[in-house]
Amino acid sequence: MHKEQVESILAQHLSELLPDDPDRVAALAAQFAFLLEGAMARAGLEGSSARMVMARTMVRDILKAL
Repeated sequence: MHKEQVESILAQHLSELLPDDPDRVAALAAQFAFLLEGAMARAGLEGSSARMVMARTMVRDILKAL
């Protein structure tokens, strides 16, 4: 899957949470995609899913604050 597709999928889901704030949706989608990409890279380098779990926790905390 291409990076733009991932960001688009994230934006679709975020727009359900923030239907009146497309700028915030776009910013969060970019941030979450960046977190995911970094977590996947680190997980691959480290041979552990710990970074993926950490990224999921970060995203969950951000979503709770919305």
